Amino acid sequence: MISTPLSLPGSQSERIPGEVGTANTLSSGIMKKLAIFSVMCFFLAKSTDTMSKAGIKREHPAARTHRDLNKKSIECIVHELGPIAQPTFENVEIPKRLTCGTENHGPTLLLVGDYEDFFDQPRIYSGAISLSIPTQLISAELVVDLADPLSYELISISEKSHHEGRSLIDKHDGYFKTLIVRISDKYGHSPTYSAAELSKQVFTNKSSMTKQYQACSNGQLSFTPALDGADIVNGVVDLVVDNDLSYSGFSHQECVSAADNAITLNYDIGTTHTYIMYICPDVVDFGIAAGVADIGGKKSWFKNEFSSYPYVQMHELGHNLVFFHSGEGAAEYGDPTGIMGGYYNTDVNFGKMCFNAAKTWATGWYSDRHATVNPTSNSYVGSVVDINTVVNNHARNADHVVVKVADKDEANLYFMLHRLEGITSDMKEEYIETHANGINIIRHAYTGMPSSKIGHLVSGDEFVKENWSNTGKDLYIKVCSIAPDSAAGGAKVLVYLNGARKPSCNDDATASSVLAIPAFQISGFTPNDNEQDDKDESASSSSCNDSRLEIKINTVLRTCDWVAKKSRLRCKKSGIASHCPKTCDKVLCNADSTMRFKIIKNNIGFQSCTWVGKTFKKQRCKLDNGHVMKTCRQT
Repeated sequence: MISTPLSLPGSQSERIPGEVGTANTLSSGIMKKLAIFSVMCFFLAKSTDTMSKAGIKREHPAARTHRDLNKKSIECIVHELGPIAQPTFENVEIPKRLTCGTENHGPTLLLVGDYEDFFDQPRIYSGAISLSIPTQLISAELVVDLADPLSYELISISEKSHHEGRSLIDKHDGYFKTLIVRISDKYGHSPTYSAAELSKQVFTNKSSMTKQYQACSNGQLSFTPALDGADIVNGVVDLVVDNDLSYSGFSHQECVSAADNAITLNYDIGTTHTYIMYICPDVVDFGIAAGVADIGGKKSWFKNEFSSYPYVQMHELGHNLVFFHSGEGAAEYGDPTGIMGGYYNTDVNFGKMCFNAAKTWATGWYSDRHATVNPTSNSYVGSVVDINTVVNNHARNADHVVVKVADKDEANLYFMLHRLEGITSDMKEEYIETHANGINIIRHAYTGMPSSKIGHLVSGDEFVKENWSNTGKDLYIKVCSIAPDSAAGGAKVLVYLNGARKPSCNDDATASSVLAIPAFQISGFTPNDNEQDDKDESASSSSCNDSRLEIKINTVLRTCDWVAKKSRLRCKKSGIASHCPKTCDKVLCNADSTMRFKIIKNNIGFQSCTWVGKTFKKQRCKLDNGHVMKTCRQT
């Protein structure tokens, strides 16, 4: 029997074509190779053992990126990573990530795995935890897997004081020296813009990040070029790293670490800078991010293509200033009205935007024009101006910039007036109609979390929060009017709970902004309203009617007649079919509308069927000539 041997990969004793091999020939070849391999393993083990006994350590695979990785351990501070997505991914949420950064230009490590389980706490206060990480747990890509059982066993954790409850004024007031690090490698990969161009884009151009921060803060916050190092020119150090930055998968944390390694070895950058902006070439892997920053830390780093955009620069430095994202709906950074959202144009001049009401309040830049309302004890009648009015010296003594609505059992609400003019004249075009030139309401539970935009009001609009602070009463924020531009004035706004004597749009906003609330009384009717018989005026179950009450679609008042014009498309919008069942879906003819609808009588404004059924149901069902009853059919 002829045996055909299988050749081992890389074998030098493979059969010659046409030669008949035998099992013995193959067996002999394998035995020789195994013997050689065994001898090599013996000498390799012996060599490793000898190096160990002699105290010679093997080099860490990432030591070329940063020499500190040859140490036994790395001491670092944990920060939450604040990213901003590239414009083509603006609706894609980037998962929460943590970094562990070192002082004195040590390596920047990326922490992956279940951090809540590892730290045994649901919230990580950025900058509040220090780790000691054995370098054996750090991968060649500078990643530490917190889910690794060895991480639980070998990483030491210590806590510092965290940001919660601490005033952030110190972060937002003053002149901060800032260093730009332009990173190139020896293989010709470098950022597009020169050091001189980057300096102008950050510090001196009319549309620069620095100029816009000065404007938004009314001159109280600015960034100045760091100048105290021999290798710094106009706030920029132009350095070269040893690594090939185009190496497959070379990540942003590796780019920054390689730059910090070069700084410790070859460059004099001084010691007085507060913030450092690292600019990496396009070949570096940022995933879908345009830039990232340590929240509350001093480092931010940018993908070359986006490093020149003032919006991206301001966003990432905002994270250094302990600003979290500004969201809307389910999108963590979906608010297009301010810098800490995520919607921007790819334009080196786009960035004339500031911050939402919650963040503006936190800075203290306009603290002399703050107002606080506790609706359970006070109502509010006031004039709210946008920041252009203040910056241009048009504000009156009684004008406010930010109003805070607070109570013990509620997350804080903040609101301010936005105008698409002056230092807030930029916004992506598709959001202007629904987000600009009105009162924007922000919900912000506590420091250290993103805020969320929950309302946009123009003249005549109301915002309603049901059962405010478990009082059984609804909170109203109503915009009576808005002046045409910042020079002409602001918005007249009312804040009150339903019941009692609600403030009126005719009340004087300049006399006293906060009004005491008298005894409770249901707005619009009293408990002894005359009920006509108790006729059953409910809509007949055999009929099907659309509601005649207006609803708000993308801030515009609409009726079921509008829905009917393009019913196939518009009936698909959430809640529309329940409001317009005759037009959309007759299965819902006897169901309550799930939409909020506008009640004209007594200026009650927007309410829901839940509100109708809560108290005084019969009286409420008769409002607006019985149209409430024909909207809340089941109630």
